[in-house]
Amino acid sequence: MSKMKSYMMDIEEKVFGLDLEQIITEADNVNVAEEKVINELGFKNSFDISIAKDTVRNCWNEYWSDYATY
Repeated sequence: MSKMKSYMMDIEEKVFGLDLEQIITEADNVNVAEEKVINELGFKNSFDISIAKDTVRNCWNEYWSDYATY
């Protein structure tokens, strides 16, 4: 596994290490959930923040897709 992929997976594991389901269910929208995760993990650089936001957004969509009506 490349070092970059390993680094990205470490960030994702940190995000999943939080109580992500609770963060998602309590947040009014995905942006609030993303900011809460970033603040709790203390990410400062844009690369880490981008990976964390992508992870939260994917989990948000997966969680709320069960409740979507078309």
